[in-house]
Amino acid sequence: MRKYYKQLYYNINEQLLKEEVLSIIEKHPLHLWDKQLCLTHPKNCNDPWYHGSGSSAYITENNKDFKKYAE
Repeated sequence: MRKYYKQLYYNINEQLLKEEVLSIIEKHPLHLWDKQLCLTHPKNCNDPWYHGSGSSAYITENNKDFKKYAE
């Protein structure tokens, strides 16, 4: 039987990872509504840290106002 996966072995410095995450959150607070940050985004987006954060049904723009997307 053919194997279609390969187990990867990583040596992760958990303390360094924790420090990096806290550093990012300090500079870019989590999205107001759902506590998200984006790590990937399109080239020309206005706000890369929050571009993909939020709701798929509502425009949250990291503020207190909800606007429903047009259907």
